[in-house]
Amino acid sequence: MVGPGAEATIRFMDRVTAVGEMTVMGTMRGPFFKAGYDTARFRQAKRELLALIVEWAPRVPRQRASAVFGTQPILRDGEALFRPIAGTAHAAQAGVLLRSLAGGLPMEDVAPVTLGAKTSPYPVLFLGTLAELREAAPALAAHPDLADLSEKYPAGDQFAVRFVTEPLPPRRGKEPLPEPGVSLVVVCPTPAAVERALDRLPRVVSRPRGLYSHWLPAHRED
Repeated sequence: MVGPGAEATIRFMDRVTAVGEMTVMGTMRGPFFKAGYDTARFRQAKRELLALIVEWAPRVPRQRASAVFGTQPILRDGEALFRPIAGTAHAAQAGVLLRSLAGGLPMEDVAPVTLGAKTSPYPVLFLGTLAELREAAPALAAHPDLADLSEKYPAGDQFAVRFVTEPLPPRRGKEPLPEPGVSLVVVCPTPAAVERALDRLPRVVSRPRGLYSHWLPAHRED
């Protein structure tokens, strides 16, 4: 389609000019290369490229969902990095929230996690009131990064979003510390705040584009 060969729709060749060697477009006139811009050839090349994209679209792998909130990944390669807490009032809506962040791209089902006395609350997604967080995951609720949350803040239909990093024990000798887990806490004092969070959060995440993002909008999987 593009190149120096005779079969190329848009033909380029390296030419020596007054300012040095340059790659220029042109056509062959007998044994000679005639430099010049050809609008008709560009349009023909576009038609050939579009036809090639349509032909190869069924063979190209579908991009799986990825989503990032600021610098914190939430979805990666079609998998949620957080799991709703089973038994909480809004666990199902937390799963809906994660799926909505996919932007229509395929992702794995999200199964809630049951927190027991010895189960780490990292990484989880909590969606609900502060009182429920204290009951469902007391260790998570006691994290210093949530110390400013109270019955007065957030209030009404407002909500607070926090990424909470797992505290690590002191390092022993030369042993490397494990990678800390991160949990996503969305505190909503009222049902109206839950609905507001479900509506607003998908708008503020970014979705990294993959290699085939130029044609993906027309070839997404439901």
